[in-house]
Amino acid sequence: MDLTVGQGSFAQADHIKHQQKEIKRPAVFSDKSVHITKSECFISRAAKAVAHGANVAVKALVSLLSRMISVVLSPVIWLVENRLGIAKLLGRRLLPSQSREAVDATALVNSKQKTGGNRFEVMDVVDGSTRLKAIICYPPGWDKSQDSISRCAIFNNGNDMCVDDSFDKNGDLDKRSLPGYLQHECQCPVVLYDYNGAGINKSSSSPMATKATIERDGLAVLKHVQSKFDKVIEAGTSLGGGVATTSLEKLLSTHKDVRVDRFQLINHDSFTTTARVAMPGYPRLADALGGLLGINLNAKHSIKKLAGQDVSMMVLNNQNDYCIPQGARMSEFAKELKSKQCCTIEDPHGTGHCHLTERFQQALRAKN
Repeated sequence: MDLTVGQGSFAQADHIKHQQKEIKRPAVFSDKSVHITKSECFISRAAKAVAHGANVAVKALVSLLSRMISVVLSPVIWLVENRLGIAKLLGRRLLPSQSREAVDATALVNSKQKTGGNRFEVMDVVDGSTRLKAIICYPPGWDKSQDSISRCAIFNNGNDMCVDDSFDKNGDLDKRSLPGYLQHECQCPVVLYDYNGAGINKSSSSPMATKATIERDGLAVLKHVQSKFDKVIEAGTSLGGGVATTSLEKLLSTHKDVRVDRFQLINHDSFTTTARVAMPGYPRLADALGGLLGINLNAKHSIKKLAGQDVSMMVLNNQNDYCIPQGARMSEFAKELKSKQCCTIEDPHGTGHCHLTERFQQALRAKN
């Protein structure tokens, strides 16, 4: 037997055994690696859980602090806005229609319906904390399927008016009034509403009216209607003329994407500021006191901004108006505006307050 070959074989066998031992060693190291990796995953998950818990705790703390601040600031804001409650008391003078009986909107609509179809509908208006009922009045022959998004008019009431005052004895909108005339001439729906605390929006839960709530009501209705119709005529008489003016200015100031050419303003027998109606001979003092007491609705500021945006506007004032005195009438200020889109008409033959004279009707026909 060749011993040299045998020894070579033994040498190869020893080498193979040595390699096998070397191969087994990493197996022991691999087990440790797996064990370490599992530990790291557990630590990572634990850290994430702790971070998530901390994040939830921070959010809860921020929410709690926000609520505490809101609870503390809410009465402060109320006191500031309502001038320690004085604005609430003076709101009764600003909106005397609050003293009239409450009216159910649905019952009112049902009482006005004609046999020819549903010409009146109740609308629910919601804008933040402001909630209102409104009534949309369609002209005779209106086809909702064809004309539902063309044009609509909004009528903002005077301070001693309610929705029911706009109807004649036959249950139609009175054509002698601004809303009835607009419906007849423009052949478009007209939206009527009462301010919170009056008429169809008077209830045990409705707030007492102030300058601030009246402006919020007007803006809420305008937002609602402009979201449903292509063109909007924003109209108002007396206090409603001021509300229409400030509402449109606020909408266009806060919604830059809304096109100006969609709107037309009609300001009828209205004022520059509510305070000047009481003190027309002392305009600056009147505005200062009105602002201090929280009752000064400043339509003068708003119409000036609207003129700068070239909004289509009509300002109508009776010169024999016994309610809005000289020195407080919007037409006196509107004549000074350098806007080709602002048409101002004063009727020396007009009598009374809120009277839609023949001259005003002719101007409206020419404009629309």
